[in-house]
Amino acid sequence: MFLEETGLDYRIFENISARADRYGHTCCAVMCDVDFFKAYNDSKDHLAGDEVLEAVSRALMNTARSGDQVYRYGGEEFLILLPEQSLDDGLAAAERYRQAIEELAIPHDSNPTDHVVTISAGVAVLSHSEGKSVGAWLNEADAALYRAKQLGRNQVTRIDAE
Repeated sequence: MFLEETGLDYRIFENISARADRYGHTCCAVMCDVDFFKAYNDSKDHLAGDEVLEAVSRALMNTARSGDQVYRYGGEEFLILLPEQSLDDGLAAAERYRQAIEELAIPHDSNPTDHVVTISAGVAVLSHSEGKSVGAWLNEADAALYRAKQLGRNQVTRIDAE
């Protein structure tokens, strides 16, 4: 199951789901990862790759608003939880995160389009009205991330975007 791969404490997701069911609260998940990270590691070295991940992590944390939760999801992926956000608000927040990473201007010669370190992000919302499980919600955010990569990277998308 998708949740078992996260290494995150299940209680986080249980609490989010319970608030959505009981009180009608919403939460956006932003799944993001560093574009062409394997190529960066291959062209530099793993120590340089670790430094990039630390810089990205710091930038994400510095961009986070009070209440946002930023997690390393594994490898070069990050999960950002945005409580009480609509899908539109989640997309706007994810765009702020994307811009913050691009503005670091970390040289990335293996990034064929931008030549700096960038991230792609997928956004999904969990709400009581949609009735989806936490696993389905996170899978939707992951599918949206995959779609952002298919569309050229360094962008934010949702799964049902045209």
